[in-house]
Order: sequence, then C-alpha cells, then structure tokens
Amino acid sequence: MANKNSTPEPEPEVAPKDWRARMRAQGKEAFQLEEMRRLGFWPPAEGVEAQIEVAEREVARIDRELAPLRVELAAVETEITRLGDVQSAIDDVRKNRIARVKRERGERRARQELEKARRIEAAKVRAKNELPFLGHRVSSGLAKTESDVQKLALLDLPLFHSALDVADAMGMSAPHLAFLTFHRGAATVDHYHRFQIPKRRGGMRNVSAPKTKLRAAQNFVLEQVLTKVPVHEAVAAFAPGTSTVQNAARHMGAQVVVRLDLKDFFPSIDFARVRNAFSSLGYSGAVSTVLSLLCTESPRVQMSLDGETRHVAIGERVLPQGACTSPALSNWICRRLDARLSGLAKRFGWTYSRYADDLIFSSSELTPDIKTLISCARSIIRDEKLVVNDEKTRIMRPNARQCVTGLVINAQDANAPRPARTDQRRFRAFLHAYETHGRDEMTQKMGRDALAHARGMISYLHMSQPGKASALIEKHPWLALESETAS
Repeated sequence: MANKNSTPEPEPEVAPKDWRARMRAQGKEAFQLEEMRRLGFWPPAEGVEAQIEVAEREVARIDRELAPLRVELAAVETEITRLGDVQSAIDDVRKNRIARVKRERGERRARQELEKARRIEAAKVRAKNELPFLGHRVSSGLAKTESDVQKLALLDLPLFHSALDVADAMGMSAPHLAFLTFHRGAATVDHYHRFQIPKRRGGMRNVSAPKTKLRAAQNFVLEQVLTKVPVHEAVAAFAPGTSTVQNAARHMGAQVVVRLDLKDFFPSIDFARVRNAFSSLGYSGAVSTVLSLLCTESPRVQMSLDGETRHVAIGERVLPQGACTSPALSNWICRRLDARLSGLAKRFGWTYSRYADDLIFSSSELTPDIKTLISCARSIIRDEKLVVNDEKTRIMRPNARQCVTGLVINAQDANAPRPARTDQRRFRAFLHAYETHGRDEMTQKMGRDALAHARGMISYLHMSQPGKASALIEKHPWLALESETAS
C-alpha cells in the first residue's frame, strides 16, 4: 500500500479536450504559443536560445545529410508502389530470369541446329569429294593428306595430296574412284576378267585382266608415276632400254650360268608392300592407299547366294597377273633385292640380272663356287619375303645349251643371243598350220588370237635376228599387215 503521508505525484499535463477547436479559432502559431506558456516552456529560460540555435544548426546539418536518403527512399517507395509489394517484385525478377534462360536456351539450340546442319553438309561434301573409307584393313592411311613435295619434285612425279587430287587428275569424280577402289570381301561387281592360260612347262597360270575403266586408271598410274621411277641397273624387263635380248647379251661368253626362279612372283607382293612403295616415293597415306587399291586385287571365286552372283575374295590383295602396273611396281619393290643380289654377285665375281621372276647369275670362271652363291642368294630372297622355285633352278655349263630368257647365249655360230633352233622350227610349223587351217581354227586350238601370237613371235625374232625375221615376212607377207582380217 502507498504511504498516506507521502506527497502525491503531480498529474501529467494533458492537452485540453477542445484543443482542435481552439487551434482552429486562434490559429496554429497562437495556439502553440499559448500552450508553451501553459506548460512552462515560454518565455525560455536563460541560455535556452543559445541551445536552440545550436540545435537548429544540428537539425539543419542532419536535414542536409538526410536529403539524398529521402530522395532514394522516395524512389524506392515509388518502385514499391509500382510493384505493389515485395512478392510481386520477386515474381517479376523470377519471370525475367526464366524468360532470359528460355531465350538463351532457344538461341543455344538454334546455334546447335545450325552447327549440326553445317556438319551434315560438310560431311556430304566430304563424302562427295573425299574417300574416308574404302574397306576394312585398307583404309588406315586415308586420313593422311600431306605428301612430300620435295621428294616428288626430285623424281618429277605429279603432286597429289589427297584422293580428290588423284580423281581430278584422272578426270573422274571421287565416287567413281571409290567404285574402282573399294575393297569388299564379297562384291557384286568384279573389275577384272579372270581366266587361265597354259604355262610353257605345264600347268595353268591365273590371269586377271582389268576391265576398261580400271585399265584406263592403271594406265594413268603407269604413265604418270611408275614410268618415271628409276630401277636398279640389274633390271632387264619392263623398263626403258631393256629386253630379253639385252638381258641375254649381258651373259654372253659365260662359262657357267645359274638361273633361279621366283615362285608366284606377283602374288607374293601384297597390298602393304605396294602401299609402302608409293609412300617411299613421297606420296601421302591417302594417295598411296588409293593408288595401291587401283594396282592390287584379291583372288576371287564366283558364288551364287539367294540367286545373286557374288565375287568372293579368297586371299589378300596382291599384284594381279595381267595388270599393266604390276611389272613396274615389282621392279620398284624389288630394288633392294636387286641391290643385295648385285652386291653378292660382285663379291664372288659373278654377273647378275633379273628379268621379272628370272634371276640370272653368270661367271667367266670354269669352276666358280656355285653352292655358296645359291645358298647366299636363297637367304637374301627369303629375307626379302620371296620364295625360290627349286624345281626351276638351273645350272648351265658351256658343254650344254645355255639359255637366258629364251635365247641361246653360247652358240658358236653367233655373236649375239639367238632363239633356240627348236623354237624357230616350232614357229615355222605354226606358220604352215596357220596358212593351212586359217586364223579362226588356230585361235580356237590355241585359246588365244593366233594372228596376235604370230606377230608377237616375229617381233621377238626381229630383236635378235632381224635378217631371219625379214626373210619370214617376205615369205609370209600377212605377218606385216595391220589388217585384222588376214587369214
């Protein structure tokens, strides 16, 4: 309980209840002054005026500092008023962000679609102009399209960097070149005529003669590239200035002649070696691959599957017997073989030459070391991934007929190689039969054009014995005729 003797606290001053009426009647300033007197604030106490001045200055200073904040606050309040409330502002920000993300996503998708379309178009152009794939196990070098310009210039070879360059030089499209070179295990189209011809010493030889379009492409490779490639001096075939006569003449007067024969010569040279040969000339992987595919082919058999004929590969791609490029390529690929065998021959005092798959060694000594020569030669040949056909190895001494590439070199009555007398008699018998039975019957009997055979024989005879060749032409004038209607 409150103490009864304590002094009661004064009641707080409150504004009269009619202050609004009084202020309206007296005016605001008069009302304020009257209230200040009633409450004891006026007249001011001593020193109050100075405090008021200081306070006013402080208020003015604070007011100046608050002025920009008021402006900023007003802007915020205006923005809040415009947005309605905070949640609306957040919603607007979210909507703007979602709209921006969608726009950027759409732009990104548009760029991706454009890039995809560009890639597809580039792929179409590349597929049309380049050959990115030409079959399994043969296409590994097609991505390399940089040839060695200096190497090619030294050999005066045409500059090709890509498959398209090759196609352009041949005057064909890239798809056409792909058609000629694509390697398939089972193909519906065969670019070769395949047949067999009898060998001179028995057996049959498989021949793959290119068809027209492929033959034209191979002729281009031969004329523009392979004929410009140098060969080893021991080479006596398929090179300018070489012939069977020139080869045989190298060994005239020899006491001993050794002949080795390479077994399955062209089929022993596979696609990889051919491609390496073109690469060694300076051509890029793409060009080397395309040229090698033009110049090699797999042996194939014809089969029928679901009523459709297929030509099925039964081996790796090799040099075909019948392609015009095979002899020149074999000469270039065998250059190391020729160099090694030439070195071997010189070491033991022999003379060496090679006519395709016939390796000839001759010596002027009566008793040379034949066994060592043959043994070392076989080792070199084996090291070069070739095989000697032992059945055809011959050792010819002066007391028997020495025959080199079909020409006798130890004839006592001749100063130059000449065909064997048995061959000359056989040719005269053929001429008699041709004139007796006619071209058609002889062609059917021989399995090849009899007239072409006759003219080939007379040309062969003309190289070694032009006098005898002229006498036969005089006796059989049709041998010199160009007309194919001679009988």
